[in-house]
Parts: sequence; C-alpha cells; structure tokens
Amino acid sequence: MDIVNKISAIFLAFVCFGCASKWQVLDNLHFEQKSFSMVCEDKSYILYVNDEFKFVLFDSLLVLVVSKKLENGEFKNTKFLPPNAKFDPIFIGVLEMIKKGAKSATIKTQNLTCKAVEI
Repeated sequence: MDIVNKISAIFLAFVCFGCASKWQVLDNLHFEQKSFSMVCEDKSYILYVNDEFKFVLFDSLLVLVVSKKLENGEFKNTKFLPPNAKFDPIFIGVLEMIKKGAKSATIKTQNLTCKAVEI
C-alpha cells in the first residue's frame, strides 16, 4: 500500500506542477507596439506585440491564428481560439529581440524555426 501512495503522490505532483510552462517575464522592457513579418516553415505571418505583452498573430490571409497575453510567466488566450502553444517560445524570442534592439532574427525552438523582421 505504501508504494501506491508514493506513486499517487508523484503523479499528483506531476499533474499540479508539470503541466504549465512558466516563462521569465522581462518586467523592465518598455516599448511601443511593434510589428513583425515572420516566416515559419515557409508560411508567412504578421505579429503585433505591445508593451502589455499581448501577442496577436495573423496568417498571410489575415486570419487570426493566435491571440495571447503573457501574464505572471504564463501565456493566456485572449480570444476564443483553440489552445496553441506552438508559438509561445517564438514570442519569448521576439521579446528577447526587442530587448536587444535587433531589427531581425532567426528564432529556433525544438519544433519551429522562424525568421522575424521588424516592420
């Protein structure tokens, strides 16, 4: 019975603490709204980012793909869209790009590589 309790505790800890990705928020980053042209896996996107860490991503037909806000280290959907964490690491890369003052960058993650250019 002791083994069952240990396995249950480990499983519960995994469910409670392992499911959410936390991102380090750059609190001292101040900027106006920025726009980026992005190419990811041969698909074109337009990304808008504002100083409240709101990210809005449109595809080449101007269809909304992602609308999220980075709050307390977690991305939260701001529109009624299906959950999509595919671009979350890319958004963090864009914030790093803004922090460095770069006008273009190639952002690579495990699943996605994007070329971002400030418009």
